[in-house]
Amino acid sequence: MGDGNCGFRCLADFFLGDQDKYVEARKIIANEVGANRWKYQHIHHGGVDEAMRRIKWPGGHCTSDHYMEVMEDLFPIAQFWNCAVILLGVQGGSLYPCMTILPWDAECNVTQPSREIFILHLIEYNYFIRLDLSPGCPIPPLADLWFMVREPSVIGWEQIFQHRIAEWQRLETLV
Repeated sequence: MGDGNCGFRCLADFFLGDQDKYVEARKIIANEVGANRWKYQHIHHGGVDEAMRRIKWPGGHCTSDHYMEVMEDLFPIAQFWNCAVILLGVQGGSLYPCMTILPWDAECNVTQPSREIFILHLIEYNYFIRLDLSPGCPIPPLADLWFMVREPSVIGWEQIFQHRIAEWQRLETLV
């Protein structure tokens, strides 16, 4: 639906089973950011309070000041749901920016993300679409910021995706 909530509708559809639960998805992400202010202050350039104000929305049509932000919101999504967030950005007919974001921390005995969500971002329209791609498909490299904010509990997780990232990079050279 063209109501400005498309990014959070992707989350609600994938994690909550119903895109109409986007308000709940917004609350989950805002709570994750608020509960871990010390970590997200390095990611949310406008500040944690501004991010929470932007993310929180009671529902219905919203303006661009409440849209999902690519880099800022992908980290709390990955962290809360222990998932790999694979972003495929499209701008001017080219794939850019594309990145993979992993959780920055893990609970004891968690050795990898439990699932993957693929999100297509049509940059010209600032529109997000959830994609269903084949398991094990090539994925873009990890976001550089992940390496700067990760905790010791997830060091080495990049190795899990090394083959798929290498395949992505190989395919990029063919284009």
